[in-house]
Amino acid sequence: MTVQLGLLVCDHVPDGLGTALGGTYADAFTHLFEACDTDVSIHPYSVIDGEFPQDAAAMDGWVVTGSRFFATDDEPWIRRLSEFIRTMHGAVPIVGICFGHQLIAHALGGTVGPAKQGRIIGNQPTYVVGLEPWMDPPLETVRLLYSHRDQIETLPPDGLVLAGSPQCPVGIFVVGEKTVGFQGHPEFTREFTDAIITMREDELGPEAATRARASLDDPIDAPTVARWIVNLVTG
Repeated sequence: MTVQLGLLVCDHVPDGLGTALGGTYADAFTHLFEACDTDVSIHPYSVIDGEFPQDAAAMDGWVVTGSRFFATDDEPWIRRLSEFIRTMHGAVPIVGICFGHQLIAHALGGTVGPAKQGRIIGNQPTYVVGLEPWMDPPLETVRLLYSHRDQIETLPPDGLVLAGSPQCPVGIFVVGEKTVGFQGHPEFTREFTDAIITMREDELGPEAATRARASLDDPIDAPTVARWIVNLVTG
C-alpha cells in the first residue's frame, strides 16, 4: 500500500541551490523515501504561501519542513500552521523537521530559543536515550545533516526526549504516540549542506566552517530515519 504523506512546505529553496538539493523540498523528500525503498507518495502544500490542505484527514501522515523563519515569528502562516498542528496532534501522525520540530514543540506548549553556541551546522551525532517501536532498525547514535540557530529549550507537556547531544539536548522527541520531531534534516544532501556552509561562512567563522565541511565525510543515517518515519505513519 502506498503511504500518502502530506508535506507542509515552510520555505523556498534558496536561489541557485536547487541543483545541490536535487530540486524542490518536495523533490528532496521524494528522493529520501525512494532511497530507502519505501512506497511513499508526497503531496506538497506551500504553507509559507498560504496553501493549506482542505482535508487534513485525507493523508496518512504529515511532515512539517524546515524554514529560514523561526517558530516564534509572528507570521500569519506560522500561526495558522501552529493551529493545524494542535488540531491534528493525536489524530494523524505528524513529523517535524528542524523548524517543523521546533514549531511542534512551541505549538504544543514547549519553548524554543537560540542555541548558546550559535548556529549548529554539518553532520551532527545525537545519542539515543529512548526507543519507540517505530525506531526500527534501532540505532544508538543518529547522524543527520544540521543547520539551525534556534532549538527546543523545554518540551511540551508529556514530551519525551528520544535522542540528544551536549550541543542539542533535544535532537529527537515525541509527544504522545504519533507526533515526533527531528532537529536534523534527513532530506538534505551533502552538496546542499556544503552550499549552506558557504552561504553562512561569515556568520560561522573560518574554523567552524572548516569543521562543518569536514563532518560531511562522516556516515549519515538519513535512510534509517526515513524508514522510521514510514514506520511511525503506518504503525
